[in-house]
Amino acid sequence: MKKLFTSIEIGSDFVKLVVAEMYQNHLDVLASACIPCEGTHEGKIVNSGLVLKSVLKAKQSVEEMIGTKLNKTLLIAPSTEVEYKQVKGYTTITNEEKRVTGNDIIRAMQASVYNKIDAKSELVTIIPARFMLDDEDDIVTDPKGLQTEKLTVHAVMITVPSKRITPIVSVLEEAGFEVVDIITSGIADFEYFKTPEYSNEIGVVINLGSQSSVVTYFEKGIPLSSSMIPMGGSHIDKDLSYVFNTSLEEASRIKERFALASKRLSNIDEVITVINNEKKDLTLNQYEVSEVVMARCEEILDLCKNQIKHLTNKQISYIILTGGVTELIGFKQVAGDIFGKGITLGNVKTMGVRNNRFSSILGNIIYFNNKLQLRGKHYSMFSEEMQEEIVTVEEYKTGEGVIKKVFDYFKID
Repeated sequence: MKKLFTSIEIGSDFVKLVVAEMYQNHLDVLASACIPCEGTHEGKIVNSGLVLKSVLKAKQSVEEMIGTKLNKTLLIAPSTEVEYKQVKGYTTITNEEKRVTGNDIIRAMQASVYNKIDAKSELVTIIPARFMLDDEDDIVTDPKGLQTEKLTVHAVMITVPSKRITPIVSVLEEAGFEVVDIITSGIADFEYFKTPEYSNEIGVVINLGSQSSVVTYFEKGIPLSSSMIPMGGSHIDKDLSYVFNTSLEEASRIKERFALASKRLSNIDEVITVINNEKKDLTLNQYEVSEVVMARCEEILDLCKNQIKHLTNKQISYIILTGGVTELIGFKQVAGDIFGKGITLGNVKTMGVRNNRFSSILGNIIYFNNKLQLRGKHYSMFSEEMQEEIVTVEEYKTGEGVIKKVFDYFKID
C-alpha cells in the first residue's frame, strides 16, 4: 500500500505545499512549491481573493510536477487563540474476544470530547496521553489487541476559533481541496524533530515565522499550551529597510543573501551594493547589516523566552528552534546567548525541501501517519487511478508499480 499525502500551510509570506510518500516510516517528498502569498496577516486571511490566487499557483505547480490533480490535503491551522483542554472518555469493548480494535480507540477518543467543544470553536485534534484498561491501573500507549471490558483514554483536546479556521478552509475548498485533517504548527514541528528523549521530557518548540513566532509547551510529548508573538522575519526586513532607506524587497534580499544573524561572525570587509529609495547605489558592509539583524533576532528570542516563563514554571529540558528565520547564518550563536545550553536548531533534511520553513507541513504528514497507525487504519489521499500516474519513491528503487486498492479507513462500521 502506497501512502501518499498532500500538506499545505498558508503563511504570512508563502503558501507552502508538498506531496510526499510515507515509505517504511520514512518521508520522501515527491513535489513541493513555495509561492509568495499576499492577503494574510499573522495567520489571518484579510483578502481571500489574493490568498486563493497564491494557493492555485502552488497547486498548479505541484500538479505539473507529479502529473495528476490534487483534491485532498492536510492543513496547518493558524496558531492564534489555540486552546488546550485535558479530557477523559471511555468505551466498552463489544467484540466476542474483548480485544481492543482501532475503532474502539476512535470511540473512546470521540467520547472524551463529547459535548465539550464550544459552539464558536473547531476541533483541531485529540492527542491521547495514555490509555487505561478495566481497572485503570494498567496504563498503555497503544492498546490495540489487548483484552479488556472497558477502554479509557486521557487526552488533550485542541481547538481554535471557527472564525480563524473557516476562512482558510473555504479558500482551499474553492481551490478544489478537501481538508482531511488539521493540526497546529507547534505539534507538527515536534513530530518532525522529536526523539525518544523529547517524548519523555519537558520542553518547548519555537517556530519563528514571517510575521509571528509561536511557542508551544510539551510535557512528555503532549502539547499543553502555546503562545503567539506578533514578531518574525518580516520585522527584520522592515528594520533593514528603515535603517538603510531601501525598499522592503531590497531589504529582504540583503537579509537572505548577505546578512548574518550574529555580527560577531560577520566580516567588515565583505560588502554589498544596493539601490536605496532615492535610486542611488549604496555600499554596505556585512558587519553593519548583521548588527541590525542581530538586534531584532535578540528581541524576538527574548520575547519567546519570556513567553516560556508564562507557559510553565517547570524546568525545561529542551528547546527546539525552527521556522524560516532560523536559516540565517549565525542564528544558533544568537539563540545560545539568549537561552544558554539545551537548544536544538532545527535542520530539515528531507530531500527537496531542505529549509526549516517546511518543518510544519512535513511534520503534519508524519503526525497524520502516526495517527492512522494508532487507529489501525491505512489510507492514501490518491486514488488507484491517480497513483498510477505518479512515480513514487518505491518505484524508483524497485522498478515496480503495483498499486493496491484504496479504502476510506475513517469510517466506523
